[in-house]
Amino acid sequence: MSYLIIVFAFILPISTAATSAVGGLIILLWIIEGDFKNKIREIINNKIAVIVICYIMLHIIALIWTNNMSMAWYMVSKQWKLLLLPVLLNIVRKEHIKYYFNAFILGMAICVLISYLLFFEIINLQQAVILSDPLPFHSHISYNILLCMAICLLIQSCLLENLKKTDLIIYVGLIILMSINVFLNRGRVGYAAFFVMILSVIFLHFKKNLIKGAVTALIIVPIVFFGAYKGSSAFRQRIDDTLYSIKNFERDPYNSVGERLTFFFNSLEVIKNNPVIGVGTGDFPDEYRRINKIKSPALPNTNDPHNQYLLVLAQFGAVGFIIFCLLFYYQFNYAKQFRDNFTYIRFVFPTLYIVVMFGGTFLLAHSTGVLFSLFGAILYKDFKNS
Repeated sequence: MSYLIIVFAFILPISTAATSAVGGLIILLWIIEGDFKNKIREIINNKIAVIVICYIMLHIIALIWTNNMSMAWYMVSKQWKLLLLPVLLNIVRKEHIKYYFNAFILGMAICVLISYLLFFEIINLQQAVILSDPLPFHSHISYNILLCMAICLLIQSCLLENLKKTDLIIYVGLIILMSINVFLNRGRVGYAAFFVMILSVIFLHFKKNLIKGAVTALIIVPIVFFGAYKGSSAFRQRIDDTLYSIKNFERDPYNSVGERLTFFFNSLEVIKNNPVIGVGTGDFPDEYRRINKIKSPALPNTNDPHNQYLLVLAQFGAVGFIIFCLLFYYQFNYAKQFRDNFTYIRFVFPTLYIVVMFGGTFLLAHSTGVLFSLFGAILYKDFKNS
Protein backbone atom coordinates (compact mmCIF):
# COMPACT_ATOMS: atom_id res chain seq x y z
CA MET A 1 0.00 0.00 0.00
CA SER A 2 3.00 2.29 0.34
CA TYR A 3 3.03 2.74 -3.44
CA LEU A 4 -0.56 3.92 -3.25
CA ILE A 5 0.61 6.74 -0.95
CA ILE A 6 2.92 7.91 -3.76
CA VAL A 7 -0.14 8.24 -5.98
CA PHE A 8 -2.00 9.91 -3.11
CA ALA A 9 0.78 12.51 -2.67
CA PHE A 10 0.85 13.22 -6.40
CA ILE A 11 -2.89 13.82 -6.82
CA LEU A 12 -3.31 15.83 -3.61
CA PRO A 13 -2.54 19.18 -5.31
CA ILE A 14 -4.46 18.23 -8.46
CA SER A 15 -7.88 16.77 -7.62
CA THR A 16 -10.06 16.96 -4.52
CA ALA A 17 -12.33 14.17 -5.74
CA ALA A 18 -9.45 11.84 -6.65
CA THR A 19 -7.74 12.57 -3.33
CA SER A 20 -10.92 11.62 -1.45
CA ALA A 21 -11.31 8.45 -3.54
CA VAL A 22 -7.72 7.29 -3.02
CA GLY A 23 -7.87 8.27 0.66
CA GLY A 24 -11.01 6.17 1.08
CA LEU A 25 -9.36 3.27 -0.77
CA ILE A 26 -6.33 3.45 1.52
CA ILE A 27 -8.56 3.27 4.61
CA LEU A 28 -10.53 0.35 3.11
CA LEU A 29 -7.37 -1.62 2.23
CA TRP A 30 -5.97 -0.87 5.70
CA ILE A 31 -9.08 -2.46 7.22
CA ILE A 32 -9.03 -5.47 4.87
CA GLU A 33 -5.34 -6.08 5.53
CA GLY A 34 -6.03 -6.76 9.21
CA ASP A 35 -3.10 -7.28 11.60
CA PHE A 36 -4.74 -4.79 13.94
CA LYS A 37 -2.72 -5.87 16.97
CA ASN A 38 0.55 -4.61 15.49
CA LYS A 39 -1.12 -1.60 13.88
CA ILE A 40 -2.71 -0.47 17.14
CA ARG A 41 0.57 -1.01 18.98
CA GLU A 42 2.39 1.28 16.54
CA ILE A 43 -0.33 3.93 16.78
CA ILE A 44 -0.37 3.85 20.59
CA ASN A 45 3.41 4.25 20.68
CA ASN A 46 3.22 7.40 18.56
CA LYS A 47 2.14 10.35 20.71
CA ILE A 48 1.12 12.46 17.71
CA ALA A 49 -1.25 9.76 16.45
CA VAL A 50 -2.68 9.35 19.96
CA ILE A 51 -3.35 13.10 20.26
CA VAL A 52 -4.99 13.14 16.81
CA ILE A 53 -7.31 10.33 17.90
CA CYS A 54 -8.06 12.16 21.17
CA TYR A 55 -8.88 15.32 19.22
CA ILE A 56 -11.23 13.40 16.93
CA MET A 57 -12.86 11.69 19.92
CA LEU A 58 -13.35 15.10 21.51
CA HIS A 59 -15.76 15.94 18.70
CA ILE A 60 -17.81 12.86 19.57
CA ILE A 61 -17.69 13.38 23.34
CA ALA A 62 -18.77 17.01 22.94
CA LEU A 63 -21.99 15.80 21.31
CA ILE A 64 -23.18 15.34 24.90
CA TRP A 65 -23.56 19.09 25.45
CA THR A 66 -24.48 19.99 21.86
CA ASN A 67 -27.97 21.12 20.87
CA ASN A 68 -27.51 21.49 17.10
CA MET A 69 -26.96 17.83 16.24
CA SER A 70 -27.10 18.23 12.46
CA MET A 71 -24.20 20.69 12.53
CA ALA A 72 -22.43 18.54 15.11
CA TRP A 73 -22.47 15.43 12.94
CA TYR A 74 -21.35 17.52 9.97
CA MET A 75 -18.34 18.66 12.01
CA VAL A 76 -17.63 15.07 13.07
CA SER A 77 -17.69 13.95 9.43
CA LYS A 78 -15.11 16.62 8.55
CA GLN A 79 -12.56 14.87 10.79
CA TRP A 80 -12.04 11.94 8.39
CA LYS A 81 -9.03 13.76 6.96
CA LEU A 82 -7.29 13.68 10.35
CA LEU A 83 -8.23 10.02 10.77
CA LEU A 84 -5.93 9.36 7.81
CA LEU A 85 -2.87 10.20 9.93
CA PRO A 86 -2.83 7.09 12.15
CA VAL A 87 -3.81 4.94 9.16
CA LEU A 88 -1.00 6.31 7.00
CA LEU A 89 1.38 5.96 9.92
CA ASN A 90 1.03 2.19 9.65
CA ILE A 91 1.70 2.22 5.92
CA VAL A 92 4.51 4.69 5.15
CA ARG A 93 7.97 3.22 4.58
CA LYS A 94 11.27 4.95 5.24
CA GLU A 95 12.74 3.88 1.91
CA HIS A 96 9.82 5.50 0.09
CA ILE A 97 9.90 8.93 1.77
CA LYS A 98 11.75 10.54 -1.11
CA TYR A 99 9.19 9.11 -3.55
CA TYR A 100 6.28 10.53 -1.50
CA PHE A 101 7.80 13.99 -1.46
CA ASN A 102 8.91 13.94 -5.10
CA ALA A 103 5.41 12.87 -6.13
CA PHE A 104 3.94 15.78 -4.19
CA ILE A 105 6.45 18.21 -5.73
CA LEU A 106 5.63 16.88 -9.21
CA GLY A 107 1.92 17.38 -8.58
CA MET A 108 2.56 20.95 -7.42
CA ALA A 109 4.85 21.59 -10.42
CA ILE A 110 1.99 20.63 -12.75
CA CYS A 111 -0.29 23.05 -10.89
CA VAL A 112 2.31 25.81 -11.17
CA LEU A 113 2.75 25.19 -14.91
CA ILE A 114 -1.01 25.42 -15.48
CA SER A 115 -1.14 28.52 -13.26
CA TYR A 116 1.41 30.28 -15.48
CA LEU A 117 -0.48 29.22 -18.61
CA LEU A 118 -3.60 30.77 -17.09
CA PHE A 119 -1.77 33.90 -15.98
CA PHE A 120 -0.38 34.56 -19.46
CA GLU A 121 -3.80 33.67 -20.96
CA ILE A 122 -2.38 30.83 -23.04
CA ILE A 123 -5.23 28.66 -21.77
CA ASN A 124 -8.53 29.51 -20.09
CA LEU A 125 -10.43 27.71 -17.33
CA GLN A 126 -13.87 28.82 -16.17
CA GLN A 127 -13.02 28.21 -12.49
CA ALA A 128 -9.99 30.50 -12.68
CA VAL A 129 -12.09 33.23 -14.32
CA ILE A 130 -14.77 33.00 -11.63
CA LEU A 131 -12.27 33.06 -8.75
CA SER A 132 -10.13 35.79 -10.36
CA ASP A 133 -6.94 33.83 -9.67
CA PRO A 134 -4.69 31.92 -12.12
CA LEU A 135 -5.30 28.66 -10.23
CA PRO A 136 -6.45 25.43 -11.89
CA PHE A 137 -7.60 23.23 -9.02
CA HIS A 138 -7.68 25.12 -5.72
CA SER A 139 -8.80 28.40 -4.25
CA HIS A 140 -6.14 30.91 -3.28
CA ILE A 141 -6.84 30.11 0.38
CA SER A 142 -5.27 26.64 0.33
CA TYR A 143 -3.11 26.70 -2.80
CA ASN A 144 -0.24 28.75 -1.40
CA ILE A 145 0.03 26.60 1.71
CA LEU A 146 0.57 23.50 -0.41
CA LEU A 147 2.95 25.51 -2.59
CA CYS A 148 5.00 26.60 0.43
CA MET A 149 5.40 22.98 1.50
CA ALA A 150 6.71 22.08 -1.96
CA ILE A 151 9.12 25.04 -1.92
CA CYS A 152 10.39 24.05 1.52
CA LEU A 153 11.01 20.47 0.39
CA LEU A 154 13.02 21.76 -2.58
CA ILE A 155 15.04 24.21 -0.44
CA GLN A 156 15.72 21.43 2.06
CA SER A 157 17.07 19.19 -0.71
CA CYS A 158 19.33 21.96 -1.99
CA LEU A 159 20.75 22.67 1.49
CA LEU A 160 21.00 19.21 3.01
CA GLU A 161 21.46 16.80 0.11
CA ASN A 162 24.47 16.34 -2.13
CA LEU A 163 22.63 17.00 -5.39
CA LYS A 164 24.10 16.61 -8.84
CA LYS A 165 24.67 19.89 -10.66
CA THR A 166 21.81 19.21 -13.09
CA ASP A 167 19.41 18.39 -10.27
CA LEU A 168 20.50 21.47 -8.34
CA ILE A 169 19.76 23.71 -11.34
CA ILE A 170 16.31 22.12 -11.77
CA TYR A 171 15.51 22.46 -8.06
CA VAL A 172 16.62 26.10 -7.89
CA GLY A 173 14.60 26.85 -11.02
CA LEU A 174 11.51 25.27 -9.47
CA ILE A 175 12.04 27.23 -6.25
CA ILE A 176 12.14 30.49 -8.18
CA LEU A 177 9.11 29.67 -10.35
CA MET A 178 7.07 28.46 -7.38
CA SER A 179 8.05 31.45 -5.24
CA ILE A 180 6.95 33.89 -7.93
CA ASN A 181 3.74 31.89 -8.32
CA VAL A 182 2.89 32.49 -4.64
CA PHE A 183 2.40 36.19 -5.38
CA LEU A 184 0.31 35.82 -8.53
CA ASN A 185 -2.89 35.11 -6.58
CA ARG A 186 -4.76 36.78 -3.73
CA GLY A 187 -4.03 34.40 -0.82
CA ARG A 188 -3.10 36.64 2.11
CA VAL A 189 -2.64 33.71 4.48
CA GLY A 190 -0.45 32.13 1.81
CA TYR A 191 1.76 35.22 1.74
CA ALA A 192 2.24 34.93 5.49
CA ALA A 193 2.97 31.21 5.11
CA PHE A 194 5.65 31.94 2.51
CA PHE A 195 7.54 34.45 4.66
CA VAL A 196 7.23 32.26 7.76
CA MET A 197 8.61 29.35 5.75
CA ILE A 198 11.55 31.42 4.48
CA LEU A 199 12.37 32.76 7.96
CA SER A 200 12.12 29.29 9.50
CA VAL A 201 14.49 27.75 6.97
CA ILE A 202 16.98 30.59 7.36
CA PHE A 203 17.15 30.34 11.14
CA LEU A 204 17.25 26.53 11.06
CA HIS A 205 20.14 26.67 8.60
CA PHE A 206 22.03 29.21 10.70
CA LYS A 207 20.99 27.82 14.10
CA LYS A 208 24.62 27.82 15.27
CA ASN A 209 25.07 31.46 14.26
CA LEU A 210 21.86 33.39 14.88
CA ILE A 211 23.51 36.72 14.01
CA LYS A 212 24.32 35.45 10.52
CA GLY A 213 20.77 34.12 10.29
CA ALA A 214 19.31 37.48 11.31
CA VAL A 215 21.46 39.34 8.78
CA THR A 216 20.48 36.88 6.04
CA ALA A 217 16.79 37.29 6.93
CA LEU A 218 17.10 41.09 6.95
CA ILE A 219 18.52 40.92 3.42
CA ILE A 220 16.29 38.27 1.82
CA VAL A 221 12.86 39.06 3.30
CA PRO A 222 12.75 42.80 2.41
CA ILE A 223 14.07 42.09 -1.10
CA VAL A 224 11.37 39.46 -1.70
CA PHE A 225 8.63 41.58 -0.09
CA PHE A 226 9.31 44.79 -1.97
CA GLY A 227 10.09 42.89 -5.18
CA ALA A 228 6.69 41.19 -4.92
CA TYR A 229 5.01 44.48 -3.99
CA LYS A 230 6.41 46.19 -7.09
CA GLY A 231 6.04 43.25 -9.44
CA SER A 232 2.68 41.71 -8.48
CA SER A 233 -0.52 43.73 -8.72
CA ALA A 234 -2.40 41.01 -6.78
CA PHE A 235 0.05 41.14 -3.87
CA ARG A 236 0.17 44.95 -3.88
CA GLN A 237 -3.62 45.24 -3.89
CA ARG A 238 -4.08 42.73 -1.07
CA ILE A 239 -1.47 44.43 1.11
CA ASP A 240 -2.94 47.90 0.48
CA ASP A 241 -6.50 46.68 1.05
CA THR A 242 -5.51 44.94 4.29
CA LEU A 243 -3.75 48.00 5.71
CA TYR A 244 -6.67 50.24 4.76
CA SER A 245 -9.23 47.86 6.27
CA ILE A 246 -7.39 47.54 9.56
CA LYS A 247 -6.86 51.28 9.83
CA ASN A 248 -10.53 52.03 9.09
CA PHE A 249 -12.13 49.02 10.77
CA GLU A 250 -14.40 50.96 13.15
CA ARG A 251 -15.59 53.34 10.43
CA ASP A 252 -15.89 50.85 7.57
CA PRO A 253 -16.11 47.16 8.62
CA TYR A 254 -17.95 46.09 5.45
CA ASN A 255 -15.11 44.27 3.71
CA SER A 256 -13.36 40.90 4.02
CA VAL A 257 -10.86 42.09 6.62
CA GLY A 258 -13.55 43.89 8.60
CA GLU A 259 -15.69 40.74 8.59
CA ARG A 260 -12.73 38.64 9.77
CA LEU A 261 -12.06 41.04 12.63
CA THR A 262 -15.75 40.97 13.55
CA PHE A 263 -15.68 37.17 13.52
CA PHE A 264 -12.67 37.33 15.85
CA PHE A 265 -14.20 39.65 18.45
CA ASN A 266 -17.62 37.99 18.41
CA SER A 267 -16.04 34.54 18.71
CA LEU A 268 -14.14 35.74 21.76
CA GLU A 269 -17.50 36.55 23.34
CA VAL A 270 -18.69 33.00 22.66
CA ILE A 271 -15.52 31.67 24.30
CA LYS A 272 -15.85 33.98 27.32
CA ASN A 273 -19.36 32.64 27.93
CA ASN A 274 -18.21 28.99 27.69
CA PRO A 275 -14.56 28.92 28.81
CA VAL A 276 -14.03 25.40 30.17
CA ILE A 277 -15.68 22.85 27.85
CA GLY A 278 -17.06 25.13 25.14
CA VAL A 279 -20.46 25.09 23.45
CA GLY A 280 -20.09 21.60 22.00
CA THR A 281 -19.30 20.22 18.57
CA GLY A 282 -22.19 21.80 16.67
CA ASP A 283 -23.40 24.88 18.55
CA PHE A 284 -20.88 27.50 17.42
CA PRO A 285 -23.10 28.85 14.57
CA ASP A 286 -26.08 29.29 16.89
CA GLU A 287 -24.03 30.92 19.64
CA TYR A 288 -22.29 33.18 17.17
CA ARG A 289 -25.62 34.22 15.66
CA ARG A 290 -26.85 35.22 19.11
CA ILE A 291 -23.74 37.34 19.81
CA ASN A 292 -23.71 38.85 16.34
CA LYS A 293 -27.34 39.94 16.64
CA ILE A 294 -26.38 42.01 19.67
CA LYS A 295 -22.96 43.36 18.71
CA SER A 296 -22.90 43.61 14.90
CA PRO A 297 -26.34 42.91 13.40
CA ALA A 298 -25.48 44.55 10.08
CA LEU A 299 -22.69 42.05 9.42
CA PRO A 300 -23.22 38.43 8.32
CA ASN A 301 -23.37 35.40 10.60
CA THR A 302 -20.86 32.60 10.15
CA ASN A 303 -20.37 28.91 10.78
CA ASP A 304 -16.61 29.40 10.65
CA PRO A 305 -14.64 32.06 12.57
CA HIS A 306 -11.77 31.69 10.04
CA ASN A 307 -9.44 30.90 12.91
CA GLN A 308 -8.75 27.31 14.02
CA TYR A 309 -7.88 28.34 17.57
CA LEU A 310 -11.08 30.28 18.06
CA LEU A 311 -13.14 27.38 16.73
CA VAL A 312 -11.45 24.86 19.03
CA LEU A 313 -11.84 27.16 22.05
CA ALA A 314 -15.48 27.87 21.22
CA GLN A 315 -16.35 24.20 20.67
CA PHE A 316 -14.31 22.54 23.42
CA GLY A 317 -13.08 25.31 25.74
CA ALA A 318 -9.73 25.27 27.52
CA VAL A 319 -9.79 21.48 27.86
CA GLY A 320 -9.97 20.96 24.11
CA PHE A 321 -7.46 23.70 23.42
CA ILE A 322 -4.84 21.99 25.59
CA ILE A 323 -5.31 18.73 23.67
CA PHE A 324 -5.06 20.65 20.40
CA CYS A 325 -1.82 22.38 21.42
CA LEU A 326 -0.26 19.07 22.48
CA LEU A 327 -0.45 17.95 18.88
CA PHE A 328 2.10 20.59 17.82
CA TYR A 329 4.15 20.23 21.00
CA TYR A 330 4.83 16.59 20.18
CA GLN A 331 5.62 17.41 16.55
CA PHE A 332 8.34 19.83 17.65
CA ASN A 333 9.50 17.38 20.30
CA TYR A 334 9.89 14.64 17.69
CA ALA A 335 11.67 17.03 15.31
CA LYS A 336 14.29 17.78 18.00
CA GLN A 337 15.02 14.08 18.52
CA PHE A 338 15.63 13.02 14.92
CA ARG A 339 18.15 14.68 12.62
CA ASP A 340 18.37 13.69 8.95
CA ASN A 341 17.73 15.17 5.50
CA PHE A 342 14.14 16.00 6.56
CA THR A 343 15.04 18.00 9.67
CA TYR A 344 14.03 21.37 8.23
CA ILE A 345 10.59 20.29 7.05
CA ARG A 346 9.88 18.64 10.44
CA PHE A 347 10.25 22.04 12.11
CA VAL A 348 8.75 24.17 9.33
CA PHE A 349 5.64 22.01 8.91
CA PRO A 350 4.08 22.61 12.37
CA THR A 351 5.35 26.20 12.39
CA LEU A 352 3.52 26.89 9.15
CA TYR A 353 0.26 25.42 10.41
CA ILE A 354 0.50 27.25 13.72
CA VAL A 355 0.73 30.54 11.82
CA VAL A 356 -1.83 29.96 9.06
CA MET A 357 -4.46 28.68 11.49
CA PHE A 358 -4.77 32.23 12.82
CA GLY A 359 -6.28 33.01 9.41
CA GLY A 360 -8.38 29.93 8.71
CA THR A 361 -9.69 26.56 9.88
CA PHE A 362 -7.17 24.67 7.79
CA LEU A 363 -7.57 21.31 9.50
CA LEU A 364 -11.19 21.32 8.30
CA ALA A 365 -10.37 22.38 4.72
CA HIS A 366 -9.91 19.44 2.37
CA SER A 367 -6.47 19.83 0.83
CA THR A 368 -4.73 21.32 3.88
CA GLY A 369 -6.39 18.80 6.19
CA VAL A 370 -5.21 15.89 4.02
CA LEU A 371 -1.77 17.48 3.74
CA PHE A 372 -1.57 17.65 7.53
CA SER A 373 -2.27 13.92 7.84
CA LEU A 374 -0.02 12.88 4.96
CA PHE A 375 3.03 14.88 6.03
CA GLY A 376 2.32 14.16 9.70
CA ALA A 377 2.50 10.40 9.09
CA ILE A 378 5.63 10.64 6.94
CA LEU A 379 7.60 13.08 9.08
CA TYR A 380 6.76 11.88 12.58
CA LYS A 381 6.81 8.11 12.30
CA ASP A 382 9.48 6.44 14.45
CA PHE A 383 10.98 4.15 11.84
CA LYS A 384 13.51 2.73 14.29
CA ASN A 385 10.79 1.09 16.36
CA SER A 386 8.36 0.18 13.56
